[in-house]
Amino acid sequence: MMNLAIYDVVGSVESYGMIYLTDTSDLVGGREGALDPAIDYAAHETLAALFPRLDFSDDLRAALGTYRTGSRDHDLGRRAGLRTARAMIRHREDDGWDRTVEYVPVLRPGHWRPDPSVPVVEPHWGRVRPFVLGHGSQLRPEPWGGYENTRKRLASERYAEEVELVRTLGGAHSAERTPDQTEMARFWANDLDGTYKLGQMYEHTGILVRTHRPDADTTDVARLFALQAVAIAEAVITAWDAKFETEVDHWRPHHAIRMADTDGNYRTSPDPDWQPLSADVDGRHFAPNHPSYLSGHASVAGAWAGAVSHHFGTADLDYVATTDDPHAVGVTRHLPSITAAAQEVADGRLYAGVHYRLTNERSLEHGYEVAEHAVRRLV
Repeated sequence: MMNLAIYDVVGSVESYGMIYLTDTSDLVGGREGALDPAIDYAAHETLAALFPRLDFSDDLRAALGTYRTGSRDHDLGRRAGLRTARAMIRHREDDGWDRTVEYVPVLRPGHWRPDPSVPVVEPHWGRVRPFVLGHGSQLRPEPWGGYENTRKRLASERYAEEVELVRTLGGAHSAERTPDQTEMARFWANDLDGTYKLGQMYEHTGILVRTHRPDADTTDVARLFALQAVAIAEAVITAWDAKFETEVDHWRPHHAIRMADTDGNYRTSPDPDWQPLSADVDGRHFAPNHPSYLSGHASVAGAWAGAVSHHFGTADLDYVATTDDPHAVGVTRHLPSITAAAQEVADGRLYAGVHYRLTNERSLEHGYEVAEHAVRRLV
């Protein structure tokens, strides 16, 4: 919402022909001096409405800097920013983000089982009104592995291969996973509260701009961040639709491995003590508390990569990536391209023991599909 509000005020000043929701060119069209205050007030007003318990006034003052309050450009920019932000807030008031949905698990083999000690993660999010798509189910993927029937899926050779792969490479005490794969899993995890989660992709976009387009102007950066923001938002909504609004609430690997004696597949065998590599700061192993298919991380990575690559005109941009995950403090990774970064995100979910390879591959494809829709709407 904030990035789209900024996108609209920049579009109104620069008149580049693309407005998402609110055109304020009647106030600021062509007034370059109004651009910065318009952005500042649009961002502040949006954030203040979304997070009423937080005080962003110092941020607004810092953003405005020494800008001459009371000047015509300041006042017009302020009016444009406030109008745009308030229109965005009204537009999203009934988008369904605050719905309450009770998740009722299906306690049969193959179906995801929530951890009762923590809340199920946003089971309603697939019903949130998207930003550019018609509805959350618009890009709904085929069932896991193409199997409509849960029993056939569990009995398949492909299923057994997938379970064995994550058992071997994703376990807490895996002897097959390489040190680099372990680092990859932890570097891209960001499942824990207090980490920047999806914000990792935003930070990497900033690194790419500073590395490869250091002279980018405000218009360029505003369009880039709006495009990636919409792509990521739609990826999450559609991934959560697949997780909670379909019959394929596929169980996580730790359930599949521990309960392999219930899946009806002679190729699998149970390991009741198996744990994924994924762990909290106290070393307790866990998987995110939502179904396995699709992968949120991989879907977001594909959406991010597709959107950012389109903006730069190429995916072949190397950069030094960062993380704030507590299991990878101070670690950086040199990525040869944007698509390589997205692939690492997806692969890392296998090495973390929380997703199957097939899930990661399909989710990454899904993210790229989402990005194409965002590009068509905003570029």
